[in-house]
Amino acid sequence: MLQVFECESSAGSIYLEAHKLSHVEQLTRGMSGIYSRGLKMIPISEMTDVMKACSKMRENPVQPMQWVRVKKGPFKGDLGLVQHIIDSRKAIIRLIPRIPDSWFQEPVTGLVKQTPKTFNGLSALVKG
Repeated sequence: MLQVFECESSAGSIYLEAHKLSHVEQLTRGMSGIYSRGLKMIPISEMTDVMKACSKMRENPVQPMQWVRVKKGPFKGDLGLVQHIIDSRKAIIRLIPRIPDSWFQEPVTGLVKQTPKTFNGLSALVKG
């Protein structure tokens, strides 16, 4: 198996690139939702058209109100909601704040924790 991909322009279809149809049949045997009767080889001349259509779909995959994960920069790994797309390379994203790990650790202070004393009612009356 060389690669597997899907294209939004052909909903309900996945493309598996392999040297032989038997390799694809062997891989998909027993998978739910994949019907072996629908498997067919696509000629190379038609495959280039499919790849061109899919690459056009990938040029601007992000849409407003879509959840995304930041890949680079100081917010790498953070989850965000796309608010507005400026051009194909820039967007305004509302990020979900990340809680630093240091907030979950016990604070380090110079104070020594005192052990609680047992209650003595007689000394409370005398001091009272």
